Amino acid sequence: MLRLGFFADFKGLDAVLLAADPEGIEALLSALSQVATFPSEPISIHDMACVSARHPVRLFLRATPAASSLAVHNTYHWIVREDDAQATTSMINQLRYTPAGHQYFDLATQDATLMVSVGEYDAAWWHWIDHFRTTPAD
Repeated sequence: MLRLGFFADFKGLDAVLLAADPEGIEALLSALSQVATFPSEPISIHDMACVSARHPVRLFLRATPAASSLAVHNTYHWIVREDDAQATTSMINQLRYTPAGHQYFDLATQDATLMVSVGEYDAAWWHWIDHFRTTPAD
């Protein structure tokens, strides 16, 4: 499972948080493979994820920047170029083997950073964020 949300000033930065369990990591690896194979087709990560009701965001995975990569409210683009694909895949793959950890990735607009996390933000945390708290605790 993947869970997705945008959080301003999260651990000192504006972050698009993508929390994954083992199946979510597999889905991300598959998406990275797909975008490498079909570079002209963006992948809607938000369609694969449970998006936070209180902190919604749209995240597209792309192989190349496009005019639609310009800043639009609550929409971000994760560009993984061909020359970065192997390193990015390796970083995501490393998360399979850790009980808790995260990796940071740049987004097309420098307004926010993508944080891919495993074992740090579970279903209870997301429920708490969406129902009881407006800003996440660090």
